[in-house]
Amino acid sequence: MRKIIVSILLLLFSSLCVWSQPVLVTPIPNQYAKEGVAYSFQFDAGTFSGSGLNYSAFINRPNHGISLPSWLTFTPATRTFSGTPSDWKELEAL
Repeated sequence: MRKIIVSILLLLFSSLCVWSQPVLVTPIPNQYAKEGVAYSFQFDAGTFSGSGLNYSAFINRPNHGISLPSWLTFTPATRTFSGTPSDWKELEAL
């Protein structure tokens, strides 16, 4: 069973008509997922500051972002990532 760092960039944006930059208050430490083991991580509501924040998530790649892998879901209302990677190759994509 492999343990791989799950690096996820959160794209945060204001729900207002004018985009405003959220501020990172508390850095999110590296998270780890194991092949075949249920993974769940919820970041604290105070991790970012800003008014009217809405959350979405994607994988950071140079010059663009890509969708999360099929095994990983993000629930904005609870700020939670969850899923079970079934193959270590699914983890390497992160």
